[in-house]
Amino acid sequence: MLVGLLVVASVVLAGGAIALEQAGTTDQRVTQEQAAQDGAMVLENNTIEVELEADGDTHWTINWTFSLPAEESRDRFDALASEFESGEATAYLETLDSFRNASQQIDAARDRPIRITNETWSSNRTGTGENATGRLTLAFEWENFARTEGDRLIIDDALATAEHGAWLDELSADQELIVRIPEGYGVFDANVDPQDGALRWRGPMMFDGTTLQATFIGDSQTPEPRDESNVMLWGVVGLLVVAIAVVGVFLVNRRDSLLPGSTGSDDDGPPASGATPAAGQADPPESEPVPPDPADNQSGEIDEELLSDEERVERLLEANGGRMKQAHIVRDTDWSNAKVSQLLSSMEDEGRIDKLRIGRENLISFTDVDVTEIEREE
Repeated sequence: MLVGLLVVASVVLAGGAIALEQAGTTDQRVTQEQAAQDGAMVLENNTIEVELEADGDTHWTINWTFSLPAEESRDRFDALASEFESGEATAYLETLDSFRNASQQIDAARDRPIRITNETWSSNRTGTGENATGRLTLAFEWENFARTEGDRLIIDDALATAEHGAWLDELSADQELIVRIPEGYGVFDANVDPQDGALRWRGPMMFDGTTLQATFIGDSQTPEPRDESNVMLWGVVGLLVVAIAVVGVFLVNRRDSLLPGSTGSDDDGPPASGATPAAGQADPPESEPVPPDPADNQSGEIDEELLSDEERVERLLEANGGRMKQAHIVRDTDWSNAKVSQLLSSMEDEGRIDKLRIGRENLISFTDVDVTEIEREE
């Protein structure tokens, strides 16, 4: 458990426990029958969901879900929900304060503003009778929680403070942390494998300063043009139209000059002596130029733009002795991790490659390459 100002940070992941004691609730070890007899609220789960945005901002949603098997427990929840939505539920206010304390310490030690804003409190109750459930939801924006480097989003330096280290240090048995992968991004590096478009950690478990670190890579780092650049954009389009028109006129004129009879001479007289084919002989066919092979450029190398994705991967493997790490394929092709992962799985199903899991790395190789003795790649 954390110390100092950040002791309450475990409220995020153990905040339900504080709230339970003050709201007359119980933990999951209490059966529905006992809860119904005691009129208690049973905490079913506590989830923390983080939605990443391309600019590094995050949207946090913390849910506490309760089972309400008895009428008294439902009355208790309604009373708690009223205090919660008005921001007067003390234990849950301490949960938000713990986040704010962590944010302030992180902000003071980083070269970018890291702030919590737009806090909202809400609740809802569903079901009836013994099947009724209640949910309390705390949501807020955490600006610049992730770092941005080109087309990459990195979660690392906001996970710890200089004074106390990791401020998010554990999950209990009924808690889950979910980090949603942004649209258009794939996981480049993480301590868990993605599931259903997210990284997930389920309690009970302990964290250190590196457990939750993750890097996401986008398909493209080209930003959308801003409104003020429209004038320049249309100017470029105009220049392109003019250039295309000039090239078109040139090609038409050149084609006309190459047509039969367009020799540049106005002499329509008979051909010179000896130019007429002998009797019985057919006119010689006009020779036609042989088009070059589109796959070959002037240097004799293959143009990779004409290769399929599978062929590009195979060429990379050939150039690296028949085996590569998956992360290096992502780097060399400049594709997203999600695209590379899907492509390699398809190639493995077709029997074109083999995939070997080594620690947190996938080693990709041709099927005829012996990978029983793997040398450490630089």
